[in-house]
Amino acid sequence: MLHTTTADKTADFAPLANRRSIGRSDFGLMSALREDVRKYTPQVALLRLFRKSRIALFGRAWHELAVLAPFCRHVTAIDPADPLFFLSHRTYLARGLNPRKRLLAALAHYRHEATAFNHDYVAQVYEQDGLPLWCETRNSVAYAIRLTPGNDVAHEGGLSIVMTVDQVRVCVLSFSIVPAGLLIRRAALRGAGLTPRSPLIFVTRKHLSRDRSYQGAFHRAFARTTPAHLCMGALAGLAQAEGIGHALGIHPGNHPAFAPKLAAPFSAAYADFWKSFGGRMVSRFGYLIALPLQQPPLDNMDRQKRASARHRRAYMSAVSHCAQAAILPCVIEPGSAARIAD
Repeated sequence: MLHTTTADKTADFAPLANRRSIGRSDFGLMSALREDVRKYTPQVALLRLFRKSRIALFGRAWHELAVLAPFCRHVTAIDPADPLFFLSHRTYLARGLNPRKRLLAALAHYRHEATAFNHDYVAQVYEQDGLPLWCETRNSVAYAIRLTPGNDVAHEGGLSIVMTVDQVRVCVLSFSIVPAGLLIRRAALRGAGLTPRSPLIFVTRKHLSRDRSYQGAFHRAFARTTPAHLCMGALAGLAQAEGIGHALGIHPGNHPAFAPKLAAPFSAAYADFWKSFGGRMVSRFGYLIALPLQQPPLDNMDRQKRASARHRRAYMSAVSHCAQAAILPCVIEPGSAARIAD
């Protein structure tokens, strides 16, 4: 296993930060403003500039973030003109996070990636097509799950678990790794056996393709298991490899894309899904889920549903073990993520 220090990793990517106007004395505001003026109306561009200008209040944290290899690679992959996406997007990760917490969330996540993983991880996740976590071919159809940078837009999560069917994306589960105290009050932390610095996988997005043409073959191949369940299995495997014991599934009302008219489908897609894994609401930001995943005993289920549930759990377990085995060679100290700096 390749062992490197944080200094070794960040030094290799500092030149990239300079080339992208990341970490300069003006915090990249002028280049970002020029790009915003090109893309948005003057009013929106000024509003985004105001949000970004608050980085001047957190200069020290910003300069640390700006040279972290995963952060630089993510900015390059998503939008090099917006290195301050965690401020320009008011709903970075979730609604209700103030600018300071948004910066701390970004810093914690990318610092975790920079210190927990080796260079192979950065190369596979950020420079290739993602880190393969699981793959299987059934009835001539290729199914695969990969770990990629935050998919589509950087403000919806630092990383994404992406499932494809014959190389077509069908499910995305996005998340960031943050200190538990950033999202959960101390009283609730104590009740869950957590500290403010305990690492927490904040699952911020669960997206399914609108094209459901794959579902017939998928249900036949995996006994009516859903892509989201298999992606959750992969997430559990990653957590076990890193020694992370909890996830927080986002509350539907705090999702960046939430709207009152979408309350019912958001509740079904998020709240009900988290509850199916024993998730319980511990803060306004979401539902705490113990890892490895805990599910109700089969004896409590209707007899007709037991067979499907048994198959689903077996598939999730298989994916979890594959994901754990795939990420372990990239983890510097397996199972050592006891706390994360806030």
